[in-house]
Order: sequence, then structure tokens, then C-alpha cells
Amino acid sequence: MTNKTVSLETPLDLGDRKLEELLLRKPTAGDLRGVSMLQLQRWDTDECLKVVGRINLNQVTVGDLEKLEPYDLAALISQVATFFISPKAILAATLEATSKAS
Repeated sequence: MTNKTVSLETPLDLGDRKLEELLLRKPTAGDLRGVSMLQLQRWDTDECLKVVGRINLNQVTVGDLEKLEPYDLAALISQVATFFISPKAILAATLEATSKAS
């Protein structure tokens, strides 16, 4: 299973600690239960925070995530989006880019 690390430009103040990066695990179908995939693809903040609240390995709650700076939220959402790209699609895009560069 693939994990992704998102470095925060502004550390998240959790009271007893400051979090400088979030570690995300790849979501399972169960993590996406009750989530609108369409809204998630549109970067809907509520849907994205719901998913990140379920898949972060730092034990950060949605309430904590709501304190993120907008630029850190955008970086986080863009990393979550990469979980939805299949390995075959990544390989195809890489091969296409390589062939165009040649």
C-alpha cells in the first residue's frame, strides 16, 4: 500500500504539538463510503476533509484539518487526487511523455 507525505508550509497547531507534515495512506473503498466521488473530484472541501480525516496516519481530526491554511489544503487535496490515478494510466502517460521528448 502506498503512503504519501504532505509537507505543510504552516505547521498545524494541535495544542500539545505542531504538525509539520501529514502522512496519508491510500484509501480503500470503505474509506469512501458516504463520500460523493463527483464532489471529491471537484475538490469540494467538505468531501476532501472527510476523506483525509479517515486516511491520515497522524490521528488528526476533521476539526483539526479545518485549521489548515488554504495553500496547505490545496497541496493536501492534490495529493489525495493522485490516489485515484491507476498505475496503468501513470505508465501510459509516462510512456507518452517519453516518446514525445525523443
